[in-house]
Amino acid sequence: MTSKLKDKMARLGVSQAELARRTGIDTYRVSRYVNRCANPNPQTLAKFAAALGCEPAELQEQPAADVPHSGKAVARD
Repeated sequence: MTSKLKDKMARLGVSQAELARRTGIDTYRVSRYVNRCANPNPQTLAKFAAALGCEPAELQEQPAADVPHSGKAVARD
């Protein structure tokens, strides 16, 4: 599954290194956000959006519901 951030970068032809340069965020952190190993805080999301010429909401992932084997939803902490 790809992230909205990765999809937007691909459409614009922006590499992780270029996004890091545009935002001032180190490439390691950019990679973690692009590959969904970490979630950016609102300020970081705003930096990505500004660098990619879009609104932060366009990059925001919808949280997946936690559904255990019983099929009942579990509340997130």
